[in-house]
Amino acid sequence: MEKMKRWRIYNRKVLVDPLQMRFAGVAVCHFTIIVLIFITTLFVPVIIRLQGGEITEPGVQAAAHEFLVLHDRLWIPLLGSLVLIVLHNILFTHRIAGPLFRFRPYLKAVGEGDLSASIKFRKRDHLKKEAEVASEMVESLREKISQADGQLGELEKTWTDLRTELSRDAIATLEKKIDGMSREIDRCRESLSVFKLRP
Repeated sequence: MEKMKRWRIYNRKVLVDPLQMRFAGVAVCHFTIIVLIFITTLFVPVIIRLQGGEITEPGVQAAAHEFLVLHDRLWIPLLGSLVLIVLHNILFTHRIAGPLFRFRPYLKAVGEGDLSASIKFRKRDHLKKEAEVASEMVESLREKISQADGQLGELEKTWTDLRTELSRDAIATLEKKIDGMSREIDRCRESLSVFKLRP
């Protein structure tokens, strides 16, 4: 059992959505722009100094030495920074992509009429407020549909009573039942009027 728990921890899926790779791509683009600006400000002045004179001049030799030192010290830290930024970006977006991954089946279930569906997030996930709003929306729908269902039950009872009274030929009772049914229809229409079906 302990082995299974460890296996799940190490095998946890970090890339759950293509959105994460898009975010990582944007981070790489931003990093590339920053590196280009950084390299331009460091190397271009040195290159200009290198082209300004003879190789035997002390200023040119100092510039060549500076160029080589920059070249030796710069690339590994830049590459390491890029790897760290991409990894951090993927781990950070996992807290967004994971909830989106859970939202899709939840919204699909609600769209198919399953209002018993629920959504659960991990402790450090983002989009918790959105999940709360979605849950409140579904709870509100549940209440309204339950209310309309109760009113429909009342209508069915009245309809059954009407049929019974009709077979007994009791006109006064029929009129009362019809009035009651009319009120139930109005209440049912009022309950359903909160839903907007067209934009």
